[in-house]
Amino acid sequence: MASDSFFTKLNEALRKIPPVTRYTVLCMTGVTILILCEQLSAGLLYFEPKLVYKQIQVWRIFTTFLYAGTGFPFLMTVFAFYQYSSSLENVLFAGKSKAYLIYLVHLCAAICLCASIFSNGFYMCNALLLAITYRWSLVFPDRIVQLLFGIQMQSRYLPYVMLLFSFLSRGPSGLLIDLYGIAAVYASKPLERMYAPQPFRYSNPARPSTSGSTTQSPPSFTQNRFQGRGRKLGN
Repeated sequence: MASDSFFTKLNEALRKIPPVTRYTVLCMTGVTILILCEQLSAGLLYFEPKLVYKQIQVWRIFTTFLYAGTGFPFLMTVFAFYQYSSSLENVLFAGKSKAYLIYLVHLCAAICLCASIFSNGFYMCNALLLAITYRWSLVFPDRIVQLLFGIQMQSRYLPYVMLLFSFLSRGPSGLLIDLYGIAAVYASKPLERMYAPQPFRYSNPARPSTSGSTTQSPPSFTQNRFQGRGRKLGN
């Protein structure tokens, strides 16, 4: 009975995650479990242009984004991807999970293209995570995030801190691969404008006022239409 209750709660928790994020996290977890059980070799997963284009090992284009290492790095990567990807899928692509899937595929394709041009590539999960985190920080630039040791900062600075950690832990090559993620966000800008219900913007849509309410600027077309047509009362 206890096991049934656990799996019921687990199923309910998974169903609360938006579908694209849910299945991506499950695939990352499944790949890691297979590697830990020695049923899958990590050497078959990384992206290598020569192996992909000359030996037609096309699965590497996808599997390179599903392996985030093992142990603590895996837990941190999967949790961060779940947190920021869920937020993007629920807010920027609200009700458009298919469009979000296309957006993720486009990000992955742009990252692999950068790797093919500028380096040999390797595991690209961190680059995808940085792309998702960077895009999330553009939507919610003023949110407060907490890092290790209780350090807090605005989310607009989070991607750059991640780049610093990447440089300190993996050197210049790791930093370069993660930069592909930021480049992929800008490469996917036209696609996002096509599919996302909300516009591609880099600032908060609303700014809280001192009274606790939110103040929004009127749409630009109304400003252009009525500009110069007002008249002061009492004149």
